[in-house]
Amino acid sequence: QAEVEQRVLNVEGAPSNVSPLRDPATDLLRFELTGEAPLQAVRVLDLSGRQVLAPMMRTSTLSAQLGVQDLPAGAYGLEVFTANGATRHSFVVAR
Repeated sequence: QAEVEQRVLNVEGAPSNVSPLRDPATDLLRFELTGEAPLQAVRVLDLSGRQVLAPMMRTSTLSAQLGVQDLPAGAYGLEVFTANGATRHSFVVAR
C-alpha cells in the first residue's frame, strides 16, 4: 500500500490573508479555511488556466481534502470559493 502524503494549505476568509502552499503533494492535498466563511467550491487549474479537476465537495465546511493522485507531476492553481469571494493558490504535484 502506497503511503499517502498530504500537505496543508491554510486559507483565510479574506483573499489578502493567504498562506501559500510550500511543499509538493503526491496523493492528497488537504486545506483548511481559517476564517468564518465555509467552503462553497474548489477547482484545480493547470498552468494555462484550464480546469483539470472540480470535485464535488461537501460545502459548509472549514476543511477539505483533494485526491491529486491522478494528476501528472507539475504546478497547478487551486481556486477556493467561499461566501467572502474566491482566492487562488499554487501547489505542486510531485511523483
